[in-house]
Amino acid sequence: MQIKNRIILILFSVIILFGCVRAELIKTTNQKELLNDLSSDLLISPSGKYKFVLQEFDNNGIKSYTLRIIKNDNKDLTELDIIFRARDNNYVCWADNDDILWCYSGDIGSYYWIYDNNMWNKKSYAEDKNVKVPKLLLDLRPDAFK
Repeated sequence: MQIKNRIILILFSVIILFGCVRAELIKTTNQKELLNDLSSDLLISPSGKYKFVLQEFDNNGIKSYTLRIIKNDNKDLTELDIIFRARDNNYVCWADNDDILWCYSGDIGSYYWIYDNNMWNKKSYAEDKNVKVPKLLLDLRPDAFK
């Protein structure tokens, strides 16, 4: 298992170095191991105040993830109301210039969270398609945001 994780870490590092515009995306597909380095710039919001954390768990035999937001000082962890399967195409990223966290899941759809009144409020893209979608998601999944 350690060798597999190291290989995935190396591949992931290469992808970040050569493939990501601002290195702000974690992509999980088809049983890939999740790499979640809490010190990585990959996870940090545009303001630098927050970072997101994906937590892997077994959901009745199905490898799945939960999503959390934590203040950048590693305090005040907020678990978001979402669970998605690892076997689907999943993208998690911050909005282009705002502390708005986006999650696209081939399983459950697209959601985003806005911090308001001292809490993270979940919104569905399907319910409000007038919201500005991050460029990264538009580039990766243009058909999902028409």
